[in-house]
Amino acid sequence: MGACVSLERVEYSTLKIVDCGSPTNGYKIIQRVSTPDQCPADVAQKFYMNYSEGQFTACLDYAWSTADCLSIGNMTAVRAACDDTSKPNRERPLNIVFNTTSKAGCPTGGFTHAARKFTICTETQK
Repeated sequence: MGACVSLERVEYSTLKIVDCGSPTNGYKIIQRVSTPDQCPADVAQKFYMNYSEGQFTACLDYAWSTADCLSIGNMTAVRAACDDTSKPNRERPLNIVFNTTSKAGCPTGGFTHAARKFTICTETQK
């Protein structure tokens, strides 16, 4: 667990282990389970594989870093310089608020994790 990965969706989804500083790193594996319904309800994405030797699901959270922003789309996330206006939906992580199920402690917004009771406070980049 904790591996940095890229999740790419073109014709089908692929999950690749990458360097945590890689521009394609948008997620970290937080748990590996058999089926998607076993992931915590508040993960960012789930990657499911069913092959002849068995099945597994990688439960993924965004790979936040104080060094840069994440460009977050509907289906993928990638690293981006916070001032790179060519990347849409850039979010800069500010801090983590524990023991909460809301964004109340985040003045500029954030990403709640109600099942695990924490929020990543972020600032949307213009």
